[in-house]
Amino acid sequence: MPHNLDLRIEHPIGGWFPADVKISQLEAVMQESFEKRSMVVVPEYFIRGSEYSPQNLLFMIFGRERTPSKDIGSGLITTQEIIDGIPIDYYCKIFVGEPHTGNGAMRDMIHMARQYRDGTQIPGLLRTSDPQLSRTYSKYSDTPPTEINGFHIHGFGFYDKATGKELFEGAAALFDKAAHKIAHKKRTVIPISSEVLSVSPAPAYQPTPIYA
Repeated sequence: MPHNLDLRIEHPIGGWFPADVKISQLEAVMQESFEKRSMVVVPEYFIRGSEYSPQNLLFMIFGRERTPSKDIGSGLITTQEIIDGIPIDYYCKIFVGEPHTGNGAMRDMIHMARQYRDGTQIPGLLRTSDPQLSRTYSKYSDTPPTEINGFHIHGFGFYDKATGKELFEGAAALFDKAAHKIAHKKRTVIPISSEVLSVSPAPAYQPTPIYA
């Protein structure tokens, strides 16, 4: 059954999420999404100015509930990376909350992110440490399987998916450089462990060695 979310592209305000985004609600649905895979987003991700929060926010695709509250039910958060002077979209978080999982929301958000770049040569990347998710992303990405630093890296807009040919000169080299940079960014999603008993923000929270 198709999802019933209202997908829309939204833009940051002053380098942060739009004013109508309730950070507590965003965190709750994102944590719900990752918790199903025994993972948790570090609380600092949701604190503006933190070294773990998204830097250079570019655009977001939020799936809004079709209710008066318009709560967020899914999302794709994009930041900008610059590689050799070339801008690249980094899909730093993709999440789908209940009851919308398995009904095409993730696929539709990725397609919308790429359609947003129609007519440009701006490619996109994402990373995941989850092999199962990586297999799903492979259905939509156009780059060869790439694993670096424990992450599966997927690229979009680098190759013609049907023929395997570069979409622009130097695409292979650009993907290689970008993939290595993305793979070595700070870990903002970690396994749920005895050190992280709650997924709610806590002032006393201390990053564990696994971030390194």
